[in-house]
Amino acid sequence: MNGADGVNENTVFGFGIMCIGTATPLIQYSTFESNHSVSIASIGRSLSSTLVSQMPNPTVRDNIISGSTMTNTGWHAGLMTAYGGRVTAQRNVIRGHRNTTEDRTGGIHIFDGRTALIGSNSVKTDGNIITDNDWGLNITVTNSIIGTPSSYTIKNNNIVYNGNGGSGLTCTGFLTSGCVRYENTTSTANRSLTLQGNAWGNSDPLNNGYTYDATPPGAAADAFYGVTQGDVMAITSPQFSVAEQVNQSYTEETAGWGYSAFNTIQQAVDAAGNPDTIVVASGNYAENVCVFSKQNVAIIGDSMATCGSGSKPVISPNSGNAMHIFTLSAAAAHNTTNITVNGFFFDQEGAQEVGILTTGWDNTANAANNPPTSIEVRNTCFQDYATQGADGVAAASAAMATEEFPFNNTTRQSYGNNVSPATPDPTDIDAQANNNFNYGGVSTSPSFKLWDKTDEYIAQGSLFYNAATILQTNLIIVFCGDDLNVALGALGAGPVTVYIQGDCIYKSASQLTINGPFDIRVDYTGREFTSPYCRTKWYYLQFSRCGSFMGYRLPC
Repeated sequence: MNGADGVNENTVFGFGIMCIGTATPLIQYSTFESNHSVSIASIGRSLSSTLVSQMPNPTVRDNIISGSTMTNTGWHAGLMTAYGGRVTAQRNVIRGHRNTTEDRTGGIHIFDGRTALIGSNSVKTDGNIITDNDWGLNITVTNSIIGTPSSYTIKNNNIVYNGNGGSGLTCTGFLTSGCVRYENTTSTANRSLTLQGNAWGNSDPLNNGYTYDATPPGAAADAFYGVTQGDVMAITSPQFSVAEQVNQSYTEETAGWGYSAFNTIQQAVDAAGNPDTIVVASGNYAENVCVFSKQNVAIIGDSMATCGSGSKPVISPNSGNAMHIFTLSAAAAHNTTNITVNGFFFDQEGAQEVGILTTGWDNTANAANNPPTSIEVRNTCFQDYATQGADGVAAASAAMATEEFPFNNTTRQSYGNNVSPATPDPTDIDAQANNNFNYGGVSTSPSFKLWDKTDEYIAQGSLFYNAATILQTNLIIVFCGDDLNVALGALGAGPVTVYIQGDCIYKSASQLTINGPFDIRVDYTGREFTSPYCRTKWYYLQFSRCGSFMGYRLPC
């Protein structure tokens, strides 16, 4: 059902379906696009408690309701109930309703509605996806018969990415747009609107990026905007999924959008709870991923694929840091701990500075630095990052770092706790397993791509703090299908321990050349106990008594 009238039209109303009188229709499995005022409206004629049963009460389910950007002085909403009207809305996608000149807009607009069930009291799958609107919810109460809107149940919905062009962490955008706008003019006493158990695109909407004034009136740019004195919102028990999927093909119509389904890594990280596992599908993600105030989150790509397979998800922004794991402040509420990054391909592009950067709150070597702890990097590849000439010598970029670029001791960095430098510390970054920091490149040092300050021991009164260290070993895994010359050529002169996976066939386009004292072993982890095969052109290679102490010949 398509709309009519222009975006600048101020003299007429345009509705898709208007329910009046005692109408109680079921509106289901329909598509509404760009209706001028409201796609589906329930308009009553009285707020009298004796006439509630005579007011319209449509049930709206399983519809796709899309709006557009208007520049007029009228209403523009996907769903509206007003003047005593009632409504039940479940399993709808309501998106794209914007008006650059008027506050009376939103995905769902309630204006003195008598009752409203938006979503479900108990069933998550009955919730609505409300996204990419000026306001997700726009609720106005002017009649004292309603007073505190206890008859509105708004629960189990995904009210995500409203305002800010549908893209922001904070859900705010235009001067007066965001997650929820609530205005109640019936008195100056607190009249709390309950918003319990919804997903907001962020597992911690009030303390982790969203804005809300707990003593309204707030600011028009707040994500949760209480317009007048007493317009309090009880935003409790925000929802998060413990298993999230990231796929660039997902859209607003994908089940779980903004809750368990995302098309950017950042959106999934923002919504991650404690604990959470984020599984990222193959693709090129040209984004700067920020991980902060998160605990027990695993971000998983393809841990079994080779660096050269093209199936690992690629993170390759043209500037900044590809991934920054950090803390927002010294407060315990902002701790970042137990973060795992597994199975990615970081590609240095343009002015990108660091592949994975881990820093505390500031550059102060004391407890206030509050660095992230228990960070692990596994089965991950890094390509085209600059080589650090020597410890303390600046580089153009780094695969991993514990200090912000330009690595000159003036920016944020991570400091350890009160332990000896030689003592392992939870602030050290564990990158000891199956990572290739120099894929496809050349270097003369096994530690080629890591920016890691000398393991300092810094006195602060009676306490000591050591700089956080990136823990890595001179070890590399050559994955099935990798060109051995490319893989081994990236290692320089060694010494390096090289594991090649068993039960594989390895190919090399030219004669296989091994330089330096490499300890070549076979890794059978998760694979059959079968010798690897090496195939080259016109050449023969023989290993005897390999580092794994299994004698065999490899036909090449």
